Amino acid sequence: MQRLGRRERREQILVAATRAFARTGFEATSLDDVAREAGIT
Repeated sequence: MQRLGRRERREQILVAATRAFARTGFEATSLDDVAREAGIT
């Protein structure tokens, strides 16, 4: 599997954060939630 570039990784995280915020709300979303949504550890 090829590593994502900096821009692609940033976009992946932003999309994941948007999904997590939409699902549980900003206040209830943790960084772990965003990482899990993005598929990163």
